[in-house]
Amino acid sequence: MSGAPAPKGAVQGRPAGGDGPLVVPRHVAIIMDGNGRWAKKRMLPRIAGHRKGIEAARTVTQAAGELGIEVLTLYAFSTENWRRPAEEVSDLMGLLRHFIQSDIDELAKNGVRLRIIGNYTALAPDLVALIDGALERTVRNSKMTLVIALNYGSQAELVSVMRDLANRAKGGSLDPETIDEAMVDGMLDTQGLPPPDLLIRTSGEQRLSNFMLWQLAYAEMLFVDTLWPDFGAQALANAVAEFGARERRFGGLCNTKNTPFRPGSSSSELTQRVLVGAILIVVAVAEVWLGGTALWVLATVGGLIMISEFAGLLDVSDQNRRMSMYAFEQSIALGPSFFAFGLIAGMAIGTAMISRSLALGGGQIYVGLPILALLWLRDQPGNGLVLTFWALSLVWATDIGAFFSGRSIGGPKIAPAISPSKTWAGLIGGMTCATILAACFHFWFGLALPLVWITPLLAVAAQGGDFLESWMKRRAGVKDSGTLLPGHGGVLDRLDGVVTAVPLAALFVALGLAS
Repeated sequence: MSGAPAPKGAVQGRPAGGDGPLVVPRHVAIIMDGNGRWAKKRMLPRIAGHRKGIEAARTVTQAAGELGIEVLTLYAFSTENWRRPAEEVSDLMGLLRHFIQSDIDELAKNGVRLRIIGNYTALAPDLVALIDGALERTVRNSKMTLVIALNYGSQAELVSVMRDLANRAKGGSLDPETIDEAMVDGMLDTQGLPPPDLLIRTSGEQRLSNFMLWQLAYAEMLFVDTLWPDFGAQALANAVAEFGARERRFGGLCNTKNTPFRPGSSSSELTQRVLVGAILIVVAVAEVWLGGTALWVLATVGGLIMISEFAGLLDVSDQNRRMSMYAFEQSIALGPSFFAFGLIAGMAIGTAMISRSLALGGGQIYVGLPILALLWLRDQPGNGLVLTFWALSLVWATDIGAFFSGRSIGGPKIAPAISPSKTWAGLIGGMTCATILAACFHFWFGLALPLVWITPLLAVAAQGGDFLESWMKRRAGVKDSGTLLPGHGGVLDRLDGVVTAVPLAALFVALGLAS
C-alpha cells in the first residue's frame, strides 16, 4: 500500500480511485517507526528525523479527527528506548516538551482529550508537570482521544497487573476464580478505552515491539513501507480503507465485508438482544397499564440504577455514588407532585455541594425529572394512560424510524464525533415514524391534535437525549453506561431518549395542549 503524503489538509474517505463509504475503526494504534532511517537517507542527524516525526504526528492526529476516529494511540517512547544513546534520549524528551508546549492549545481548541499510558512519572519533574498540566487542560474534551504511549512497555504493564492480582488474592480480598478478561482490562493503562481495531506500523518492520500485547488480541494489523515522517493524511485514509475491506472474524468463521464488527455481535447476541428487548417492553407496558404503586416501584428501582450508572460515568467514589442514590430516593418518595419537582432541585444542589461535583448534582435532575414527569403523566385524570403510552411510544418509534431510514438511505452524519451512526436521514425518518404513531393515537384513542403537531419536536428531543448520553460515554471512555441488560448495556442506554422527551411532553400537557 502506498503511503505517499497528501497535500496539506487533504483527507479522502477512500483510497485513490476507490468507491463506496469508508468504514472507520473506533481505535487506531500506530507504531511510529523510521525517523532515524528517514534522516539517514537524507544525511541528516537523527534528531532531524524525530522533528519531522513530530510534524507527522500532528498531521495524522488532525486527519484522524476528520475521519471520525474516536481514539488514536501513538507509540512515542518505549521502556526499551532508554537503551539509546543518552544524547538522543535527551533530544527526544526536548521534542516532547516542545510538542506539549506548542500544540496543547490546538488540541484543546479542537476538542481532543490527551491521555498518557506508561510510567511517565519516571521522567524529569519539569516534563511530568507539563504533562500533568496538559492532561488537566484537556480532561473534559470529547471529540477525540489522543493517547501517547510514553515510557510504555506492555510486558511491564501485564506484570504489574499480575502482581496486583496476586497481592489481592494473597490478602484475601480477591477470589482467584473471579479473575476474568474484563477484570484485567480494567486494570491496564488503557482502561476505559475501546480495544484497538487497527494497528499500523510504518517503515516496513513487522513486529509489535512490546506494544499493547493484550489489547491487540483481535486488531487488524497493517505494516507499510512508508517511513513515519512521510506518513500523512492520505496514508492514514488509505490504511482506514484497507481496514474496511477486510473480514473481521474474532475467532469465528466469517464476517460481512466492509462492516464494522465488534466482539459478540453474532446472531446469538442478536437473539439475546431481541429477547431481552421484548421482555423489557412487556414489563414496561404492564407497569404503565397498572399505574399507581406498581409503576412507582418500577420507576424508583430503575431510577436508582440510572443514578448509579450516571455516577459510574463520572468515576466518582463509591461513597458519593451511594449518597446520590439516597438523595434520589428521597426526592422520588413523595411521588409526582410539584413539591417533588422542587425537591429534586434541592437534592441536586445538596449532592453537588457534598460531593463537590456539579455534574453529579446534575444527575439528580437528569434522572429524577423524567421519572417524575412520567409518573405525573400517568396520574392525569381521564387520559393518563393514553398520554403515558404516547410519550413512551414516540421515543420507541423515533428509534425504530431512525434506525431503518438511516440504514437504508444513509447520507450525511449529524455529529460523527459523538455518534458515528446517526444521520440526518435517520432523524427525519424517526420524526416521521413518531408523527405517524401520534396520528394513530389521535384517531384510535383520542389524543389531542396539538400533541400530534408537537410530536416531531419531541422526536428531535429523543434523538438529542441519545446524543447527550453518547457524549457522556465518549467522555468517560466507555461503550455502555452499564452491563445490567444482556445485549443492551445499561438502563441509561435504553432510556436515553425518554430522559429528554418525556419531561418535554409533560410540560406541553401541563400547558394545556392535551385538552
